[in-house]
This record gives sequence, structure tokens and C-alpha cells, in this order.
Amino acid sequence: MDGTRIASDICSYLIAFYKELQQSNLFPLKTLSEERYNELKQLYKNGICNAEIGFGLYFCSFAGKFKGGYARSPKDGYDFSKGAYNSALRLKPGIKDVQFYSLDYRELFKILPQRCLIYCDIPYINTTEYRFKFDHESYWKFIREQSNNHDIYTSSYIAPEDFSCVWQIERKTCLNTKSGGKEDRTEKLFKFKGKLDEQIVA
Repeated sequence: MDGTRIASDICSYLIAFYKELQQSNLFPLKTLSEERYNELKQLYKNGICNAEIGFGLYFCSFAGKFKGGYARSPKDGYDFSKGAYNSALRLKPGIKDVQFYSLDYRELFKILPQRCLIYCDIPYINTTEYRFKFDHESYWKFIREQSNNHDIYTSSYIAPEDFSCVWQIERKTCLNTKSGGKEDRTEKLFKFKGKLDEQIVA
């Protein structure tokens, strides 16, 4: 797709990782030991933010959950952390021209040009909570207001009635529900029904 590509996440550690990946092959460590993982957790607690912490606490965590516990390699000899490193490197060609930010979504919209195609991946309701509480009601209100200026799609399990599902897929989630289990979920992509499509110029 042509045009400027912008990506943002509220987690500054993840963005630090992606910015480093754009510029280099990451850090010299191609595998990450459990000892180093625990050191990175301590650095995180001390308020330090860098690419290695982002890599370790996301890519080398169980189920890819931030600080979800070190993902130990199975007994068949597969090196999980090395596989995570190689997977990270495969992302490099696809992000070479992306502008990365770590902003609240409301702040990000302030710097966007008009008439953007936007995908929003918000925290899902009734799953393990993030480091902060996400106000879903305020989010949907904000998207309604912005939908005359942009073509906006939101990934979620559910949405208010004035948003239509334009795509969906059945999958087993690896995210823990509030009840502590894992279950089959239907991931959906929603778009505001009231958006004035004629105002979005391709």
C-alpha cells in the first residue's frame, strides 16, 4: 500500500523494540536465558526502557503476554528464544518505512493527516487486564466522532449496536479470560455505521 505508514502502541517497550529492529539486527544475544529474562524484568521495575526489554518481555514470554513468564523451550531441543529472535528478524523488511510512536490513541489522532485508513487493536473486554484500565465507552464515542475524517476499523469481540461487523474469524485464544480459562472466540472487525463514506477520498 502506498502512502505514509504510522504505527503506535501505548507500551513504550514494544515501540523501543520496533525502532531498534528498523535500524539493526537487534542486540548481539541471539538467545535469551531465563536468568537474563529475570534481569530484564528487574530493569523494567527500575523504570528502564530499551529494545532488549521489549524483546524479552514480549517475544520470550509465555503466550507473548508482556511479563507473562519466561517461555521455556520444550524437551525436543527447540530453542524457543532463538526462534523468537528469528521471528523478530523476519518482521524487519515489513517495517522499514513505518513511523513509530508510543502515544495514547487520542494523542495519536492529533498528528494524523486527514482521511487515513486506520486499524485499531484495543484491549478486549473480559480478558486479562493491561497495566492500565481501558475505557471502552470513551473509545467508541471517540471513534464515532473521528469517523467522518477517517476510515476506521476496530478489532474487538463486541461493539455498540451502531457499529457493524465487516469481517470475522473463529479462533482459540491464548489470552486468559477473567474466569481463568481459555476458550474459542470470534474475533471481529467493526466499523461505525454512521460514517459518511463520501467524505473519505481514496
